[in-house]
Amino acid sequence: MILIFHGSRDADRNEHAAEIARAIGLEYAFLYVEPRFTGGPGIPMFISDGDDYRKALELSSIKTPPLIKWPGFVDYLKSLGAGLYIFHGPDRGESNLGLPVAFLEGEPSLDEAPCVETAAPVVLTRGYIYKKIAQKYARCNAKLLPPLGDQGAFLQYLKTAIKQVVSNL
Repeated sequence: MILIFHGSRDADRNEHAAEIARAIGLEYAFLYVEPRFTGGPGIPMFISDGDDYRKALELSSIKTPPLIKWPGFVDYLKSLGAGLYIFHGPDRGESNLGLPVAFLEGEPSLDEAPCVETAAPVVLTRGYIYKKIAQKYARCNAKLLPPLGDQGAFLQYLKTAIKQVVSNL
């Protein structure tokens, strides 16, 4: 199985995706940069539904839902205890999770989000999107949690969840 990530001109983001795959013992590929995913048993690594997720799903022979619909994913987010969960957006159902949310792109906008003690950017990797969230939310003196891929507990969750999600297909 191959983890399918977006891929970016941001080398830090791409390297972090590779680190995540190695940490859970799987291969990786990208939609838009090398190594490019061209088809086969891939698992799209996208938080929510969107054009890029659907493109990855179309190429993959494994039809997994976006992470937000995986068993235990929302519970994992809740366990972080953040006062705000920041998604890339635009909203594709993230507002209905029972969590206080804001979006880098979409409504409710991160620009108007309340300042909290701890905020959780809901992104998989370091790199451009995480940095953009940190930059926009710098107006608040909040502790920003690291990307999910830098959280050991999330990597453990991912290992277990992949097996569960794939076996339920």
